Amino acid sequence: MIDVQQIKEKIINYLQEKGPSLPIPLSKHVEISPMFTSAILAELLGEKVLKVSDIKIGSSPLYLIPGQENQLEKFANYLKDVKKEAFLRLKQKKILIDSEESPAIRVALRSLKDFAIPLKFKDKLIWKYFTTSNEEIRDIISRTNEEYQPNQNQEDLQHNRIPQKKEAQITFEKTHLPVVKEEIREKEKPILEIKEKKGFNKKQADIKFLEEIKGFLIKKDIELLKEVEIDKKQVIAIVRINSDLGKLKFLLIAKDKKRVSPGDLTIAYQKAIEEKMPCFFLSRGEHSKNIQEFLQDYKDIIKTDIID
Repeated sequence: MIDVQQIKEKIINYLQEKGPSLPIPLSKHVEISPMFTSAILAELLGEKVLKVSDIKIGSSPLYLIPGQENQLEKFANYLKDVKKEAFLRLKQKKILIDSEESPAIRVALRSLKDFAIPLKFKDKLIWKYFTTSNEEIRDIISRTNEEYQPNQNQEDLQHNRIPQKKEAQITFEKTHLPVVKEEIREKEKPILEIKEKKGFNKKQADIKFLEEIKGFLIKKDIELLKEVEIDKKQVIAIVRINSDLGKLKFLLIAKDKKRVSPGDLTIAYQKAIEEKMPCFFLSRGEHSKNIQEFLQDYKDIIKTDIID
């Protein structure tokens, strides 16, 4: 059996030397298939040894070691359209006041999670470029705010706070960002978010397909770990598959349909990326030629089988 721990060490050493990387170069370096490399990367993410970028090169995120975030800047040329415009504007200005930007830029800033850090200042949302220091923010604000008090102690700096008057201070605001009211939808928003349905009751759905999937998994010696979404035509779950690398977790997506479309696989691929694990896709019937070509292009993260 392949030594998984040794492969993990190889991946970490490669990232330490080369910086943030896509799964394919990592797969070539450790000399195992992209599918199994993705599974090991998912384990390293779960162990908090690695992080994954929000920016994607094609459809794949970058894997990096915590502390390498500044190196993501060299991949900013992969940003498109208004995202790139927002990135360049924020990089130049260092901080932007959300309410003073155009709706398109405001939406784009919310999607630049690797580069735009939200802060709160006097009940206003501002965006800090990720490499901008607290001292730089202090200097910028001191030039535009007469009420600013320049003395900053070490405790404030450690907590990413810049004191103003007692009632005004800058603090990180990483959750519950205000929604841009203008009707603008982010183009690259994930198609679907995988999560358990609240109050889901299996008795409310036809579980015939689920039972069929369970029987298939038993025959294949695949362990069902968690049911995520169940309905008459689709099962989404977390499974564990035996391999030469040991037992690895996969996102199972099973479709009760004989003809699978490229759209079905595209959604499965994006779900797997969002869940940071490879996808095990099940369907009925043989795959058409265009589906086989699609699977060849995305073999790094999608494993398929036919429900018999």
